[in-house]
Amino acid sequence: MAGAPQWVLQRRAHAEEQVESRGLPQPHWEAWRGCDLGALTPSRLTSVAAPALASSVAPAAARGAGAVTDPSSDPLRGPIGLLPAPLCDAASARLLFVDGRLTSPVEASEWPPGVTVSVLSGVGAADAHDTTATTAAVTTAAAPEGSAAVASDQAASLWQGDGWAASHLGAHAKADELPLAALNLARTREVVVIHVAAGIEVAEPLLIGSYCSAAAAGQAVYPRVLLCAEPGSRIGVIEWCSGAAASDYLHIPVYELAIDRGARVEWTRLSEEGEVGRQFATLRATVQADGELALHSHLDGGAQVRADLGVVLAGSNAGADLSGLVLGKDASYLDHHTAIWHCAAETYSRQLFKGVLDESACGLFDGASHVAEQAQRIQAEQQCRNLLLSDTAQARMVPRLEIYADDVRCSHGATSGELDEQAIFYMRARGIDAAVARLLLTEAFAEGAIAAGPCAVAAAYQRQQLRRFLPGGEAL
Repeated sequence: MAGAPQWVLQRRAHAEEQVESRGLPQPHWEAWRGCDLGALTPSRLTSVAAPALASSVAPAAARGAGAVTDPSSDPLRGPIGLLPAPLCDAASARLLFVDGRLTSPVEASEWPPGVTVSVLSGVGAADAHDTTATTAAVTTAAAPEGSAAVASDQAASLWQGDGWAASHLGAHAKADELPLAALNLARTREVVVIHVAAGIEVAEPLLIGSYCSAAAAGQAVYPRVLLCAEPGSRIGVIEWCSGAAASDYLHIPVYELAIDRGARVEWTRLSEEGEVGRQFATLRATVQADGELALHSHLDGGAQVRADLGVVLAGSNAGADLSGLVLGKDASYLDHHTAIWHCAAETYSRQLFKGVLDESACGLFDGASHVAEQAQRIQAEQQCRNLLLSDTAQARMVPRLEIYADDVRCSHGATSGELDEQAIFYMRARGIDAAVARLLLTEAFAEGAIAAGPCAVAAAYQRQQLRRFLPGGEAL
């Protein structure tokens, strides 16, 4: 770690101090009530000692047309073969973490013009074999001569104490406020930062994957990504999380988004953890004046998954659209925690989350909208709806509004129920089989949440996964 910038070492040390002083989340903490915290034990929080070899990575169970494949059987694609093909083929560039480490070097030719990627590696506190930290930066900005020097200069300036990485790393997912973000910063082995230059519009989405192999069983993985979108830029990102089917790993990713004036970020997260894997994800975004964030979250699979999504609307006319879909069965526990802070006047937020729960699955939505005293003339909407396909499935909803301004338009609602028997009768009267009628009604219910997402490629993939999830859904 001798080669890491001093400010990085200081922030990691501070994060470790926060973990030791505050401890891990406790069941009596308001934000963690009802959450099973049995997996967050010191023995489970050890980082995976080394990245898994491509030939030893075992993919999760097949998931239909978008199923991941064993990279050992696809030598041309290598570990990238873990990524779902429909997403991989549509992306403008790809990054893949396996057990918290990038699987291949970042190459400038792979990234869209105006996008700079830098990696700080070898910073894991528990890495006995890592003695230095290295940084690498690449850029595809036009530089016909001296491009290597440009990349080198950017790498040097990026990690200086006054660079944009120093301005944003840990500034959004704060170690003082979020214990798992502190744990991640203290234990992460590689930090990836993505910078989008001012005015740049990236047409196709980036794909960032994080996969936990069988080698991660009984241990924790801590990927971390920082995205900075400069004024007037626009970029889409698909985040995909998954893992080996029979591996009881602990996935603790953290994502920080800094969205500058007039920029727009479209972020879609697809969580498809292995059957006994657990995930505690944190995403924090800060949106400046006239900026926009479109954030969609899809939770499908895993013994326990919690997505903690927070957005600060820091400038006037900033906006956030949050949406999500939960597909739960077996005894899975799938949890969306959202919080939006309206800190400036004339900001807006819209939230729409739905759940389709079967067997003994439990879905939780805890959504909060905070309106500061100075945030006049804001709009905040929040809706959560759940469809229960069995008598033993459960849906818990906690919509909350905290308002200190007096000129606002805020609303929230939460519903839970079964399929409408009258609608099923109506469809059967017109010759549609009862089972098909139930499938069609369930698909129509989920479509509202899927269509609310910002990425058409991800939406098409979600529809495939929904049909895989529903018994007999492949026939639709």
